[in-house]
Order: sequence, then structure tokens, then C-alpha cells
Amino acid sequence: MRFVRQRTALISDAAIKQYIKYLDEKNLLGKKFILHDLDEVHLFVASDVAKQLQVKLDELMERNSYSEFGQEGSGPRGN
Repeated sequence: MRFVRQRTALISDAAIKQYIKYLDEKNLLGKKFILHDLDEVHLFVASDVAKQLQVKLDELMERNSYSEFGQEGSGPRGN
């Protein structure tokens, strides 16, 4: 009997792929989730972690983005 795991294909740039591989290596989503590393920008990951992975990537993007007027009261006039 063969077991088939549901998988999701991911396409990203090389830097994001390295972050995804880091999450997998450190089990930061609770388990290993990379099923197949295809090339420098493509991966197959377990479908059951896709939403968790999206949350982690959103958090990373939020931490690494800058907005001059991102918070109320932080404008040039303090408004």
C-alpha cells in the first residue's frame, strides 16, 4: 500500500526559500514539512502547514518592512 501526502507547491525568491528551509530544519512549525526541494526557488511542502507557513512569512514581511507613516502620530508633524 502506498501512502500519498497532500502537498502544496511553493514558488519564492531564494531568500524566502532559505527562511522556509530554516523553519523546517528547526521544526518551528511543529514538524518537518518540506517534502521535496525542487530547485533554487521551488519547493513541495505538506499542505497541512500551508496556513501556518503563510502566517510565519507574513510576520517576517511585517518585521522587515518600513513605513514612514505606518503609525498614527509618527508623521513629520506628529499628527
